[in-house]
Amino acid sequence: MKEAGYLPNNGFRDQRTALLWLQKHIGGFGGDPDNITLMGESAGAVSTAVHLHSEQPLFKRAMLMSGSTLLKGPSPMAITDGNYQMALKVLGLDSLAPQERIQKLVSMDGQQLRATLFENGVAPLVSIPLVDGDLCPVAIDFKSVMDGSLSLPGRQWCESVLLGDCAFDVSKTSSRVAREYEADKPSGQHPRTAIRQEESRHREDVRVFYQGLSFRRSGQQAANSL
Repeated sequence: MKEAGYLPNNGFRDQRTALLWLQKHIGGFGGDPDNITLMGESAGAVSTAVHLHSEQPLFKRAMLMSGSTLLKGPSPMAITDGNYQMALKVLGLDSLAPQERIQKLVSMDGQQLRATLFENGVAPLVSIPLVDGDLCPVAIDFKSVMDGSLSLPGRQWCESVLLGDCAFDVSKTSSRVAREYEADKPSGQHPRTAIRQEESRHREDVRVFYQGLSFRRSGQQAANSL
């Protein structure tokens, strides 16, 4: 796809275009271009976190609910290309020449493409961002977060981040903990309690990730302060 002139991470490019359009035109709707808050839940929270890697200011505050790039961060080409090959196979395009594949993909009905990928369990894989040196400049792991080597330009222009979680959100954490609960049946512990404990630990990791920004925890505490 890249060799044919198609850039990676176009979903994020669309989002950035929308944010820049908003900055330019929100005044016409009575809004303040210098006081924009971006909010995302689950995959939307991952997207919100990705935009904190932008050198260009895009919003003033961010709200991340049940997600961050530590949960589903950008992957190297070797991984995303493997996912692409899986998608081609379930779509019946793997035997075509590269140019034919592209023509089929760009002309395929979007709803049909989406349904086929979901039915075959490939959709979550092809939605993983690619490390492109631009919108997703580097792979993100706990080591680079903890040793402070990860660059995050959003620390300079985003005033604050609010972190929260949604009970039993469709996330890796919830599904994994729920499976473990069913297998082990820990005495006296409800699966939601286990999930809350896991999410609390994840929240602390995310705090380190966005160190330098102001934080508030969502829920009643945040509601009381608004």
